Amino acid sequence: MSNDLNLQLRISASATDAIKAFGDLKRSLSEIGTAVTEAQAKTAQLAREFRDSQQQTEALRVQYALGTRALQDLAESAGRTSPQYRALAAEVRQLHGDLRQSEQSTTQSERAFDSTLHRTAQLQGQMESMRAAVHRHREALREQGIDVRNLASEYTRLQREAGQAAAEQARQASICGNRETLGLTPHSEIQGRINP
Repeated sequence: MSNDLNLQLRISASATDAIKAFGDLKRSLSEIGTAVTEAQAKTAQLAREFRDSQQQTEALRVQYALGTRALQDLAESAGRTSPQYRALAAEVRQLHGDLRQSEQSTTQSERAFDSTLHRTAQLQGQMESMRAAVHRHREALREQGIDVRNLASEYTRLQREAGQAAAEQARQASICGNRETLGLTPHSEIQGRINP
């Protein structure tokens, strides 16, 4: 009887640990799902920023090309010393600086986008791996007869059964201790002596 109780306690404790592990795994899956959602949102935001930066850079390239052509035309018609030429040259230099700055910003946007895209892909891979682990764990618990749809009640049931088994084991130990103290022989031993 005592061996049965020990086995029942071990099974109950093992099942309780498995339920806890399953709950932890599901929480982790939920957390990584949130991280994936956030990473996807960040990727979409960076994609928009990168696209906007590309468009701004392209617009500046066009303005710079037009300014450079207008500056060359003005140099031929009015000369390089005219006030109009100097004003246009200053504008073209400013456009050139703005273009370089925009190109750097676009490069940074592209790197940030690529990095976030890579991180999102990693998180999605981890999430898929974790989903598979949750599925395997769920199936293992089902095979043990544990209802994974309502883990809280299963956990409470197993805790109750473990408590009952521990109480029964303590009762059995008390009975054995009382028999030894009183010098009584267990009924099963007496029966074994009578019916050899």
